[in-house]
Amino acid sequence: MSGKLSSLSSRLAKVEQQQADRKRRAELANCACREITIAVPHEAERFEAEMNRRCPAHGFHRLGKLLAVNFVEPGMTVTEESAKLNQLVATYELRLSQLSQSSIEP
Repeated sequence: MSGKLSSLSSRLAKVEQQQADRKRRAELANCACREITIAVPHEAERFEAEMNRRCPAHGFHRLGKLLAVNFVEPGMTVTEESAKLNQLVATYELRLSQLSQSSIEP
């Protein structure tokens, strides 16, 4: 009798794992994460909206490799728009690093 229970239990575990795998694949099909993001100062609001967006599959919306363009004025001072964008990029990178640290801890 215990052999039948063991066999049934292992078959049930296999079916449950298959269901979990199907669900995970369906979630990943809705992934909104990116491989690369180009951020330009005159579209800082757009970048901010993108960095605050949630990924349906992962929760945190990863923007991939960030290419942030900076404009400088004569005298090599960063424009106000570029400074705002740089602050947004720093905020995003801080969130990403906090997420990475929290996922490493048990």
